[in-house]
Amino acid sequence: MGKNERIDLLPDMRVVSTAPEWLDVARLRYAACVAEHGKPHPEADHSARTWSDELDQESQTMAVYEDGRIASTVRMNWLPSARLSKRCGETLELRRFSELDPRQIAVCSRLAVSNFMRGAVTAKPLFNKIYELGLQRDTVLCLADCARHLLPLFCFYGFREYSSPLVDRTAGIVHRVALVLDDLRYLDESRSPFAPIARARQVRMRERPWLESMFVAHAMQGS
Repeated sequence: MGKNERIDLLPDMRVVSTAPEWLDVARLRYAACVAEHGKPHPEADHSARTWSDELDQESQTMAVYEDGRIASTVRMNWLPSARLSKRCGETLELRRFSELDPRQIAVCSRLAVSNFMRGAVTAKPLFNKIYELGLQRDTVLCLADCARHLLPLFCFYGFREYSSPLVDRTAGIVHRVALVLDDLRYLDESRSPFAPIARARQVRMRERPWLESMFVAHAMQGS
């Protein structure tokens, strides 16, 4: 499915490519995001207890396995993509980033963690993989929306809110966040785990005042 290929940087980390792996991902999403929270996601298959959509086909979806069981998953999609723009264009206010080449913008979504791994450090390999894949594709900006309880996790890795929260009919209140992959200054200031990776990969920082002003303006509104 899609053009994914396996990249075994870690023994338990996979870029999803096989039918059994995709089924594991769909089942975990359903268990963690639909059944557990009781969210009526219209795309979920309640009889099969799976959750997938058309963006999976053009994504890089990662999964972490523990003792043969899927522990966590997340996916990334890139612009330009008509499917991605249709799904996220208004929600993530993609028009605000028109100064960037669309190919430099990624969207992170479908983060799910198995209940047997709650409290364990299972998000780290996923987030590190997001960053590594972004660098490989010369990504500048990674966008996401997340529930309130996940906001501290995204902020820990260097994401920042750039617009006010919105109310989604299915997910409830969601926060819109962005990570600037080459913003070495902020990665250092926030002590993001991505900072050492950026240094090791010799990432070069580029000033983008219009983007920084977006973060500052939002922070001032919230103060």
